[in-house]
Amino acid sequence: MGFGLLFIGYFFMLNFPFQGIDLLPDVVGCIIMLVAVRKLLLYCDDRGFRYAERSLYPFTIFALALLFYQLADFFGFLPKILADIYYVFMIVYSIVVGAYHIFLLYGIYTLSKSVSLDKLSARATRMVALTAVYYVMQILNYTNVTGAVASLANSPEVLRSYVNLAIYIISIVWMLLTWKLIFSCYVHICLEGDEDMPYHEDIYDKIINYMNKFKKR
Repeated sequence: MGFGLLFIGYFFMLNFPFQGIDLLPDVVGCIIMLVAVRKLLLYCDDRGFRYAERSLYPFTIFALALLFYQLADFFGFLPKILADIYYVFMIVYSIVVGAYHIFLLYGIYTLSKSVSLDKLSARATRMVALTAVYYVMQILNYTNVTGAVASLANSPEVLRSYVNLAIYIISIVWMLLTWKLIFSCYVHICLEGDEDMPYHEDIYDKIINYMNKFKKR
């Protein structure tokens, strides 16, 4: 249906920098994810997936611009004006990317609901909340709000490093859970005619069920 391609596309959301150049450029992931979302729309013409497709076009343009920026900086012909507006660019870029993920997750939520996979739809809802928190933190970091707050502390550099570490940890958790959700969609959401495929609880579901039982004690 397209979830397999989405899973592959998300690998390019990882950041593997080498001398300032991302070895897994976002623009490649954008192209793969665009093909995947278009494929999903053939089977599920959902509003979330439609908006995700539309948001992928500016996402791809911004990702390509970011790659050119990194290459220009690496080869030493980066105009000063581009360096000056880098953080403004990254703020807008974060908004566009965050919007894409939320639209995609909303589409997964709706699709899961339509095929009675309530646990999967609930997981998509939780991922929307985590995605919003993650990208708000990113935007605040690029606007230097976190830096301004850190400057009020006795050890601003230490606090700023903790904030950056927290954002990094959230990014890793967010990526792993997103991969997990998309893989679960790939496994459990089937095409028409395969509706009798049962939903088998995975490790994630078992952990959540255990935590719920623990809370009731």
